[in-house]
Amino acid sequence: YQNHHQIYKQGHLINFVNPGAVEDSFDGYEFAVVDTDNGEIVFGRIPKTNPVRPTFSVGVISDSLNISEMDSNFWQRLSEEFRKRDVKYIIHCGNIALSDIGRQEFADFHVFYNLRPDQKDERSFKNWCQIPIENPIVEIEGYKFYVQFDLGAILLEKSEVDMHMLCLNLRRKYPEISFVLCGFTNDAFLEEGQEVRIINPGDILKDRFFTVMCVPTTEITFGH
Repeated sequence: YQNHHQIYKQGHLINFVNPGAVEDSFDGYEFAVVDTDNGEIVFGRIPKTNPVRPTFSVGVISDSLNISEMDSNFWQRLSEEFRKRDVKYIIHCGNIALSDIGRQEFADFHVFYNLRPDQKDERSFKNWCQIPIENPIVEIEGYKFYVQFDLGAILLEKSEVDMHMLCLNLRRKYPEISFVLCGFTNDAFLEEGQEVRIINPGDILKDRFFTVMCVPTTEITFGH
């Protein structure tokens, strides 16, 4: 595919994968790895320059609403997956059950979570931080993540040019954001822009999807 940036769109019958480009890519010699045994897809790159900042990993999930009723072991299994991948931070994009906030399985992670406008929760937990609706920015070790849960539905109607303009407008309002995170739709999604990457980790309820981002190398893994 001739677009020189990484794209992923999960579908019911087929997954669309653009690995990016070795030459003329945005920030490195890009590639993708598809693991047919476990269904994981990893988007990686060999940086053109060595990063100055130390690397860290962020787990991203969304739409877990009644997963505890469907799969009592899910949160334990997910926490084990994140530990294997050296995840220290977790961002929940939205549609989380209030009863799942503060889960002990995530006691050793820093968790940022997004509530829907109709949800209210006055509790506080040492390692759980609610993302403010009026300023939906999560800052982790100098990197800024913009989190808007229902953006996933809006993106279905956007062209590549439209998504680029959306990211530019977001950067005007929230300078220095590196990632736009969303949920709402079942399918996982990645769109690599010049300055901002859009990521939807996919649906937990149906397929147990999650995403892990390694920063600043920007290795992005879609797993389940």
